[in-house]
Amino acid sequence: VKEGVRVVSLGVGTGLVVAVWVAWLLRSFLVDVSYLDVSTYVVVSGSFFILGLGAGFVPAIAAIRTDVCTLLRSE
Repeated sequence: VKEGVRVVSLGVGTGLVVAVWVAWLLRSFLVDVSYLDVSTYVVVSGSFFILGLGAGFVPAIAAIRTDVCTLLRSE
């Protein structure tokens, strides 16, 4: 789970930097909004972070509930 949090944090951080850079490049196309619209970045980054953690926790919980002895006997 720790590794998943680390990977998700790294991905969201990298995506945030790239998003600000691309928004800066395309700022002439933005109408009535700043390319540094903080609320948009917070909502989208938070959503991706929660989805990424969920994607990591679901398999971890399934692995915790699995009986190892049963799996080893079946092989």
